[in-house]
Amino acid sequence: MERIDCLKSLVPHIKDQLVVISLGRTAEEWAYVCPRDGNLFSSGMGNHIPVALGLAKVLPHRQVILLDTDGSVLMLLSALPTLGDFPAPNLKVFVFDNEAYEGTGGHRTATCRSADIAAMAQGAGIKGAKTVTDLESFKTAAEAALTKEGLTFVVAKVELSKGPMPRVRPGHHEGLLRFVRYVEATENKKILHSEHH
Repeated sequence: MERIDCLKSLVPHIKDQLVVISLGRTAEEWAYVCPRDGNLFSSGMGNHIPVALGLAKVLPHRQVILLDTDGSVLMLLSALPTLGDFPAPNLKVFVFDNEAYEGTGGHRTATCRSADIAAMAQGAGIKGAKTVTDLESFKTAAEAALTKEGLTFVVAKVELSKGPMPRVRPGHHEGLLRFVRYVEATENKKILHSEHH
């Protein structure tokens, strides 16, 4: 299945959720199908689970969605037992596993051989972690995740993307500022003070 089709199937479920997005083509595709200020484009490879978990813990009344990748999860496997030990029922994790580092030319990741991210997540204590391999199964898992309480961890096996990558994502500083302002507005809390130094 194609990742962009999975992403498009998530869009109708998006209301006021905070969405943390991995880097590379996943981020560009999400910015293309669902442009909004509630998107946090996280630029540090491997840090997406910690960032999303932190948001979910500090804002337990908000649903937080993480759109992650196999390469990023593999870079910080120590995040999995942390997620298992301190699950957030409002956190919904979707890992798009194309078995490659797409952003650097498609070099293969360990999941193209024997590594199984959902099995590692289960072993780390993330109950119900599972893998889906077709679009209907993804849609079913996503709908269940986004309409029920409880930590979700879904690995979606996707193909390497074809064709040119959309380039619509805001720059890192601008995107971060928009996200913080969105959280301020929707939570009625001040996070950033005056930008005058």
